[in-house]
Amino acid sequence: MDLLLNIVLNSAMMVDAKPLRNAASWATDNRIMPPGSPIPGPFDTTTTPYMLPVCQAFAEPQYIRVTFVMGTQMGKSATMQNVIGWKLDDDPAPIIYVGPTESNINNVVEPKIVEMFQEAKSLWVKFDKKSSKHKKRIAGVSLRFAWAGSATELASDSAVITLVDELDRPDENATGEGDLAEIAEARGDAYTDSKLGLTSTPTHGIVTASPHPETGLIHWGISDKGKVSSPIWRQWEKGTRHEWAVPCPDCDEYFMPRSELLWWPGIGTDDECTPAQAAKEARLICPHCGTHIEDNNRQRMNARGVAIAPGQSISAHDDRHVSIMQAGQEHVVPFHGMLATTDGNDHFSLWVSGLCSFSAKKSYGFLARKLLEALKSGNPNSLLTVYNTGFGEIYAIAGEAPEWEEVYALRSTYSSGQVPVGFDQLICTVDVQNNRLYYVIRAWRPGMSSRLVEWGEVWGDTDKPEVWNELAEFLDQEWDGH
Repeated sequence: MDLLLNIVLNSAMMVDAKPLRNAASWATDNRIMPPGSPIPGPFDTTTTPYMLPVCQAFAEPQYIRVTFVMGTQMGKSATMQNVIGWKLDDDPAPIIYVGPTESNINNVVEPKIVEMFQEAKSLWVKFDKKSSKHKKRIAGVSLRFAWAGSATELASDSAVITLVDELDRPDENATGEGDLAEIAEARGDAYTDSKLGLTSTPTHGIVTASPHPETGLIHWGISDKGKVSSPIWRQWEKGTRHEWAVPCPDCDEYFMPRSELLWWPGIGTDDECTPAQAAKEARLICPHCGTHIEDNNRQRMNARGVAIAPGQSISAHDDRHVSIMQAGQEHVVPFHGMLATTDGNDHFSLWVSGLCSFSAKKSYGFLARKLLEALKSGNPNSLLTVYNTGFGEIYAIAGEAPEWEEVYALRSTYSSGQVPVGFDQLICTVDVQNNRLYYVIRAWRPGMSSRLVEWGEVWGDTDKPEVWNELAEFLDQEWDGH
């Protein structure tokens, strides 16, 4: 009798227990993409493997904020939808989805979400068919749609998960109440396990990439104060700063693709090819071995991709895993995974280059043609669009004045009165005023390049010879042997 009771209890527990899964595995099990979708049929998470770390982060209790930054045609919105479906199906709790505009919610987002409910039978049976357009009820909990310009909609409900799509698209203060990300996060204050998800194509800013001093991997740096106005990029910098890394098909070393690694014939020279030729012959350069990588390797490289944070180094382990070294310890991580940073940051952030897009159209050649056309047009707005939507990178329109500290940091090391090496022609110019002479002495070299050697004033009545004699004596001296 006891044995039979144990068998019955164990069987009941097995029936009630749900497999541990995240939004990606939920989508694999439940979503059927309709005709007209980029990839119709059963949802295939392998087409966008760079989204798997994002889904993993939403399922990890340690992260309360998840930020993912990338260009267009990368699968951002589909991942947001998967997070919604997963949460409502596996662990129902209130959700708020914030779009950039009311029109976007009404005409794009809400129809796609309802379509997803219809695709997933497990959700459709829980869906209240009497739900309003902006508030759906599934399994007894609400999914509310809001938009950046409606402070009332944002403040009307609490949520365990709040998702903000296209954070950079609304105006800086579209809510009328301040920072949209902070307002959205406040919707979860009533729950101890709340999460905020943020995504967008980035916009304006200046940032540089440089090798990490320990790993040698080239990462985006932290921008200087006031140099980035893109809200999503600023959020990314606050997080773990993971980047999607892929292996070179030749040397097998991992790197993060970015626009500066895109090559086409004659790039940057007088013999530069046409945009049409660039579309045919563009390649991605491996920063380790210099291999010219063809676009047909992109899918295979993505299939072995991993999210990497500064301070982590990566190498191949076997056919399904990589080895990540962090703080002197080796961790074996599956492809498409990520390793939490050691600083205890509860904000997971990921950047993915547009050069890793799943879209067949968005090839190396396509991006090279777009970039070359923008460069040849001389239109800064065209360059902004290509860098933002094509590569998922921030860009600053030329003409923005640098801070004085930047200019000061570029000063040369030679002293006043010293003639720099290679400059052998000295020219003095004088501005004559009634009561003084302004003089400037510059050293010149071939190519019309010059350096300041000395400047100053000679005071006196310029109608009298004394001031001119003083200037002549001054100029008669030797200047560093010249």
